[in-house]
Amino acid sequence: MTGTLTDAPHATWSRFGPVFVPAVDGQGPGVVDDDGYRHCYARTPTGALLALTNYKAVPQLESDALKEKAVRTGVAPGPGRDAALEKLKQPETESPRERQSFQTVAFRILSYDGDSALVETVSQSSKGYKLAWAINLVWAEGDWKILPSEDGSDLTEPTYVRTLDGYIPWGP
Repeated sequence: MTGTLTDAPHATWSRFGPVFVPAVDGQGPGVVDDDGYRHCYARTPTGALLALTNYKAVPQLESDALKEKAVRTGVAPGPGRDAALEKLKQPETESPRERQSFQTVAFRILSYDGDSALVETVSQSSKGYKLAWAINLVWAEGDWKILPSEDGSDLTEPTYVRTLDGYIPWGP
């Protein structure tokens, strides 16, 4: 129940909405629903990375139903998930034309113990800049789940990245 990744896993990337998402044989996703929602990841550092990368793609979709499904099944149970579900009921402030897409380009595993993982991914925006997010995941209900703060937001804020030094390049 320990480990990390020092090399990028060999993944097959497929289009999901505006971005590409990864799959690795034996690591996940083990299930891709008819609506495209991806889940069922291995309890490994690679599984945690795949879960996060796939879950991060869902908010970029136009489908409110998929966004709600992702929060209900991809976020750890508790007050954070309840708050995130409430946030979904609020109207969006961006028009679809203003919205950007973010494609994963690198990662690093900051911690992993089998029950929790802190995974940082770097994503490049459709406007060209790069942002890094460190996201907490927990193993719950037989899969990796995002662990938000009690108000439903990420526990860490994204930061701008100028170079991929210190990260493992990885993307489609």
